[in-house]
Amino acid sequence: MFLAFHSIHADLAERLARAVTQHATPVGSGTVARTGRIPVEERVEAAVIAWMRHRTTGYDGMAIPRVKGIEPTNNAAERALRFAVIWRRISGGTDSRGGSRFVERTLSVVATCRQQGRNVLEYLTSCFEAEHHGQPIPSLLPTSQPKSKAA
Repeated sequence: MFLAFHSIHADLAERLARAVTQHATPVGSGTVARTGRIPVEERVEAAVIAWMRHRTTGYDGMAIPRVKGIEPTNNAAERALRFAVIWRRISGGTDSRGGSRFVERTLSVVATCRQQGRNVLEYLTSCFEAEHHGQPIPSLLPTSQPKSKAA
């Protein structure tokens, strides 16, 4: 249970549960609303985190700038992370810091190659070949920089 308060704090637990429920129910547009297929415990955790974010930050009063051609959401970032989230759920994660470091670096390479339209297998192969021949690892930095507009 996510809100596992000691029995002497039952009144506080009840008030917090009510506040979280009142916040999560009408919002219906955030993470909590899109979690119908996950266990109720995880939905409760998401609701509590969302409630805490809204109560402890200026999140609700944030002005989101509207810039032509730029999506005013974090959907692109969430889509980029989806692969890593699915991998973690399927695999169960890692058992060591070294394993975690390997996975985070590998997933970062995969995401970067995908963003740049590069073939992941070709890039990783070139990395192993470079290492084998004592050459520098190929860069993941984009080959061309966007042109800046004159001020």
